[in-house]
Amino acid sequence: MKTSSPQLKADARGHLAGRYGVVITAYMLATLLTNIPSLILTYTLNTNTLAGSFIDVGVTLILNFFLTIFLVGQNHICLRYARSSEPVPVSEMWYGFKGRADEIIITFFLYFIRFLLYSVPFIAMLACCLLTKSPVLFGVLAVISFIFMIVMWIRIELDYALIFFLIVDYPKETPSQLLKHSRELMQGNKGRLFYLQLSFIGMYLLALFSLGLAMFWVYPYTRMTFAEFYLDVNHSPVETPITGEDVESK
Repeated sequence: MKTSSPQLKADARGHLAGRYGVVITAYMLATLLTNIPSLILTYTLNTNTLAGSFIDVGVTLILNFFLTIFLVGQNHICLRYARSSEPVPVSEMWYGFKGRADEIIITFFLYFIRFLLYSVPFIAMLACCLLTKSPVLFGVLAVISFIFMIVMWIRIELDYALIFFLIVDYPKETPSQLLKHSRELMQGNKGRLFYLQLSFIGMYLLALFSLGLAMFWVYPYTRMTFAEFYLDVNHSPVETPITGEDVESK
């Protein structure tokens, strides 16, 4: 039987009780380590030049890779919280960097390529819009193509929502296998996850109005809830989960 969203949230709160500190610290350090270089570039790099634009795009892409690797570390911590009452050191936030970074980057790249592919129809329809001389037709085509792109992006995000949890539990799977595994698990569960994501909108607004300070509570809660969702839909026997220490010793 599928667990309801309120129960998933209750389970998340239960597993986080008295253990928020590690996830908050992992989130805070990842945010600082990726945002500081971005802020430095913002105030020092001249993006009006071609070279400056290329550097900006390149650094942004690299920082997104780092954010994704940190995300895997945070998922690793949340899964250990859900499966055991044993303490988890904050050093486990580096889990993704310990022999897994290349797999994570390739998986992220394949995931990102799918977003680009579904953008092609939007770009094609936009090109058609530019060729038409009718403002009304231009507006209709632009709106239809934009809605199509957003719907497809949401579907892709839901189809592959579990890849960075699966990479923790199935270290022997290739990036393409992880993508396929996530699609299979999300069959019949996309609506549930979409509803679960929407249920956090109020908390994200709270974080916004608090100038981001509330995110230090909201983020661990949402991350843990999504870990509970992953465990609820994944009934397959997992490979022996690798801890940070195991990866480091390889």
